[in-house]
Amino acid sequence: MQTFERNLTKTDVRFGLISLAGFKREDFPDAGEKIIVYDDEGRKYITKMHSEVARIDGLTEWHKNHSTKIGDVVEITINLDGSIKISLKKEPIVIVPSRNIAVLNLLDQKSQIIFYGPPGTGKTYKAREISVNFIEETS
Repeated sequence: MQTFERNLTKTDVRFGLISLAGFKREDFPDAGEKIIVYDDEGRKYITKMHSEVARIDGLTEWHKNHSTKIGDVVEITINLDGSIKISLKKEPIVIVPSRNIAVLNLLDQKSQIIFYGPPGTGKTYKAREISVNFIEETS
């Protein structure tokens, strides 16, 4: 049994899939192979591996049932029988109040912040959180 974690991206949520980019392809079922996916409530979803790209397709219903959002953390467990369990951890990125002051001071000085990092690490989500905090603190 193997377990992986990743943040959901806009593409994952919008198109009802979970990208496996960045993980070893051989750790997952063969391309085009049908997969049984379970969630924490025991619901069963019949999906398949994409034929060319490392991703699990056919998870629109899973995303709807879990009200997923960009930046949510999912845990993907590959079971010995070949089935996959996907758990939504819903760990929101929290900006600590003392860091808010530093961020607001930086915004006062520079008028912009640039986030960088690989896809799916929560850059957009964090920017939105800072924006909300910025508006609340300046209102």
